[in-house]
Amino acid sequence: MNMPGPPGPVLCAMASQAVRRIVARASLAGACALCSNVLAQVVPDPTRPPAIMPGAGHAETAPAQAPQLQSVLLGPGRRPAAVINGELVMVGGRFGQGRLVRLDERHAVLQGTEGQTTLLLTPLAAKAVSRLARGESP
Repeated sequence: MNMPGPPGPVLCAMASQAVRRIVARASLAGACALCSNVLAQVVPDPTRPPAIMPGAGHAETAPAQAPQLQSVLLGPGRRPAAVINGELVMVGGRFGQGRLVRLDERHAVLQGTEGQTTLLLTPLAAKAVSRLARGESP
């Protein structure tokens, strides 16, 4: 009777290479799946609004902050508006104790009981420019 012997060295080498390829592919697939899960958790959705909007909710617990002009919305066919402390205010509309009475590309004017307050769209840049004009460092 002829008994088959152990596999030859060539057959063992081929089987070993096949096993290594399978293990490498499985490892690569697992690593890719792990990386995609990690990246999905690390990178936030840039289109999602922040959890807490400035000026929204909890108004009674938040300390009053100075009005800050954040955006100016002007254009043909639309009513001029400004975003002040995260709140959309139309010209003629109320913000806090004042009313938005005038608006241009860089300024908003609020009229209140204590007079007018002019808000600048870029107050820090305006301060730096005025300091530079006086010869001071920004």
